[in-house]
Amino acid sequence: MTIASTKTGEIIGDYEGKATAEVIFSDVFASDYDVVSVIGGSGTNDHLWENQELQDYLKQAYTNKVLVTGICAGAVTVAKTSLLTGREATCYPVDVQKDQLKANKVTYVKKTNIHLIYCLIR
Repeated sequence: MTIASTKTGEIIGDYEGKATAEVIFSDVFASDYDVVSVIGGSGTNDHLWENQELQDYLKQAYTNKVLVTGICAGAVTVAKTSLLTGREATCYPVDVQKDQLKANKVTYVKKTNIHLIYCLIR
């Protein structure tokens, strides 16, 4: 597993969770991986939802037959690529995220027993 982000080094998430990004996502080829997953959390709304470079990266990954997933708020990032248009997806059940899915022509589905992957594109 490789943790990539918009910058390298320590990243602090919700509840002071920490991870270390080894690479900047745009510096590696998505086709070198089996899965590209967009993490969730409140920072995703502010830092990833409108990141056009990331959206293009995800679309290229999908074109290269890489599994693209979004976890929690990350589902909105994937939805903004149009890869989920006309599909069903779920996210953390707050209006801002549900509304973003709907705005991107994705049908929000309430799921309470999903623990890891919130949307899959095949």
